[in-house]
This record gives sequence, C-alpha cells and structure tokens, in this order.
Amino acid sequence: MIDFLEALDDSLFEWVNRGLENQFFDFLMPWLREAKIWIPIYVLFIILIIHKKRSKPWLWIIALALSVGAADYLASGVFKPTFKSVRPCHDCSMKESVILRKRDGNCGGRYGFASSHAANHFAMALYMSLVLGFSNKSFWRWLLLFWAGSIAFAQVYVGVHFPGDVLVGALLGYFAAQILYRITLFAEQKIYP
Repeated sequence: MIDFLEALDDSLFEWVNRGLENQFFDFLMPWLREAKIWIPIYVLFIILIIHKKRSKPWLWIIALALSVGAADYLASGVFKPTFKSVRPCHDCSMKESVILRKRDGNCGGRYGFASSHAANHFAMALYMSLVLGFSNKSFWRWLLLFWAGSIAFAQVYVGVHFPGDVLVGALLGYFAAQILYRITLFAEQKIYP
C-alpha cells in the first residue's frame, strides 16, 4: 500500500510540475507562495477579527497566531525531522526531471513532508472561516479554502513539495485551527466571560 501511495504521489507531482506547465502558471505560482505578498490579507484577517469579536479581539488574534504556529511547528518541527521525506528537488531519483520554479532558485530544506506553507495557510483559512461564522456552503469559506489551496498547489507546481506533503500540511492546518478555535471559544465563555 505504501509503495502504491508513493507511486501515486510521484505521478501526481510529475503531472502538476511538468504536465501542467504553462507561461501563466510559470509567472503566477512562484508569487503565490511568497508570504510577503499576502501581508494585506493577514492584516485584513486581524481587522475582521477586531470587527467581529469586539469585546475580546486580542484573545482571537492570539489564537489565530497560535493556530498558525502550531500548524507550522507540527509540519516543520515534528513531521519533517521524524519522517525525513526528501523534497522532489532534492530527490536523487527525480532531481534531473524536476522543474524548479522558485523565484530565488533555491530548493529549500532537505525534507518536505509535511508542507509548512500548506499547514499555515489552511490553518488561517479554516480559523477565519470559523471565527467569521461561515457555513460549509458559504461562498466566503470556499474562497478562503481556494486561497489556501492555490498556495498549496503552487508548492507542487514550483517543484518543492509532493502532493502528499501539501495534503498532510493542509490537514495539520485544519486540525490546528479547529482545536485553537474551540479552546478560544471555551476561554471566551468560561475564563474571560
């Protein structure tokens, strides 16, 4: 089963990294993964929290930061050193066929499982969906998930992560957001009423 999943991951990576190659993606995807271009969105998230949670916005802003921090720590501090799964651009068996499209041309750290970019942005997207009260059918919730998903997709397209890396990263972000949201809800109702 593991061999099948690894083969599927390799095939999906090759399809995204080489099979979907086009000039528009070549321009867009390296930019999508740059955190600094999203600073206005991060600031907007804080403004929305302040507007939505008027009585204790600081509690919710801290929890947003903690959910991203927890997701990042799980991906980079636990999963990468534990599983030691090499990034596609460092993988000797496929290194020559990987098209590396990062703006700085650097592959990144040796290990890629799980994707911190995916974990962080899915944590933000899900946490904000919960805080703002978006239902599963809400256009805004799907827009936030699309935003996080496009950043995760960009990781594969630029050649620094396998699809499984970003999928697990997204799940880590999802769980971190869910847990921190519930803790914050409890804290708001029971500890800081």
